[in-house]
Amino acid sequence: MVRRATAADEEVVYQLVCVLEGEELPRQHFGEIYTSQQKDSRYIPLVWENGSGVLGFINLRLEGQLHHGGLVAEIVELVVDPACRGQGVGKALVEEGEKFARKQGCVLLEVASARSREDAHRFYQREGFSSTHLKLTKNWI
Repeated sequence: MVRRATAADEEVVYQLVCVLEGEELPRQHFGEIYTSQQKDSRYIPLVWENGSGVLGFINLRLEGQLHHGGLVAEIVELVVDPACRGQGVGKALVEEGEKFARKQGCVLLEVASARSREDAHRFYQREGFSSTHLKLTKNWI
């Protein structure tokens, strides 16, 4: 089942996002950002859960963009517990995110994914995404 993430989901979402990033993230900063995004209508955090708990998370950000002439939904994070990958959890999360974005009037759904995440690229392509842009970053941390 997919539902909106709540404050009570913070710890499991933290654990999932650490899996996504392959490292333990600064817990206090994560909590502050999570709490802030819970109050911000531009963020749509959704979790997938079954009887054993939360096993997937997607976070969308909605933003009006001049160059698209409308509201755009971006997948900021998408992660599924490694033990249940390939079972449709990611697909369900993307589908629910897309439904929500369409209801909000978004003109497109986009995602940026690190070049090294080839499995993720294949997943997104299976879900109908196309590689149309190159994202460049400048990291000063």
